[in-house]
Amino acid sequence: MRLLRTLLLSMAMVSLPAMAQEHVHGDRGVPDEAPSAERPVRDLDAALRDEGSALRALRTSVRSRERDRVDRAVGDYVSVQDELRVGLRAGGGDEARARDASRIQKVCRESLATLRGLADGAPPALGERVDEAIAAAERTFGIAAELAGEDADSAPRTSRGGCGMGSSGHRGH
Repeated sequence: MRLLRTLLLSMAMVSLPAMAQEHVHGDRGVPDEAPSAERPVRDLDAALRDEGSALRALRTSVRSRERDRVDRAVGDYVSVQDELRVGLRAGGGDEARARDASRIQKVCRESLATLRGLADGAPPALGERVDEAIAAAERTFGIAAELAGEDADSAPRTSRGGCGMGSSGHRGH
């Protein structure tokens, strides 16, 4: 519960200044920090970071009997996200950013399907963490879709599935 409060408090501290700036100035942009072309990349990097944090929180909150199931379901995504963030930070032109955003969308689709499958059988306490991870993955997917110039509504809405075959849904990335 303490971790959840800390996570929610940190998310609120990050979003409140931006919301206040939007209310006063009508723009959520950060003045003089970076050119506007870098803003979507910065947003996507932050979304990936938040999603990774939610997945780590999910993994640390489970009891030992559920730990193997959760590790199989979401363990790979944390390392994949780190690789994607490194690629995203490497920069490049619009084509490279669109390619990175498409890769991130693909991983998010797989992550969402796996997390939704995990949520189906999760006890209530774990279900809250799974829901947080799903919300973070959906935010990441939406920002990646926007950066790639695609429709964010194309996210899978299935409750079962994953990254391929096998009991955990993972087939490797």
